Amino acid sequence: MKKISKILLCFMILLLTSCTGSNEIKNYYGRKFVGKSGGEIVITEKVVIYSGEPSKINPNSTPEDINKAKDKMKKEHATAFKNPKIVKKGDKKYLTADKLEYKLLFVDDETILDEDDNYEFKLSKDSIYK
Repeated sequence: MKKISKILLCFMILLLTSCTGSNEIKNYYGRKFVGKSGGEIVITEKVVIYSGEPSKINPNSTPEDINKAKDKMKKEHATAFKNPKIVKKGDKKYLTADKLEYKLLFVDDETILDEDDNYEFKLSKDSIYK
């Protein structure tokens, strides 16, 4: 009987700890983070909308410049990713969603860092709900 109660207790603890991690994203619903030079991250209950730092392509850019900036050009267009969640890796928290391939690190509650580009997004005072 003691073994069953110990197993049940372990199962309950495991269940409770897994639920608290998934609820953490709720603290960020309705928040918008804005990059210094443009781009933003908007977190809602169902999606994360991400647009990264604008590329520096202009009519005078060489083909070599354009090839170097292809990834940034892809990132600068707003894209919605479903099922936002927070994943912890060690002592770091990352914003993830379905098919979101970028490494978005929560530096603190008001800052998200795109680790690939070392580009920072700060919490906007504007609400996404008007």
